[in-house]
Amino acid sequence: MFTAVTVPHCLIMAQQDMSFDPVKKAALAVLDAKQAEGLAVASFDHPGTVHGSFFRPLLSDDTIRREFGKSVQEAAAFFSQHL
Repeated sequence: MFTAVTVPHCLIMAQQDMSFDPVKKAALAVLDAKQAEGLAVASFDHPGTVHGSFFRPLLSDDTIRREFGKSVQEAAAFFSQHL
């Protein structure tokens, strides 16, 4: 997983993700190695969120609204710099 990544990669992660959590440690290790080779890589954790929180965010929830806003800013800043 992630070994084929050859372009700038921004990973926005929920605190709890039933799909990604089982492979998270290995995936982050691969991305760390890619970054050490010079590839632009960033990963961001978002406390209080779960898988899918940012697909259709429940903006009435203060934590989700705050973390969703942060994730948009993180992704925009990363890709503005690296694309």
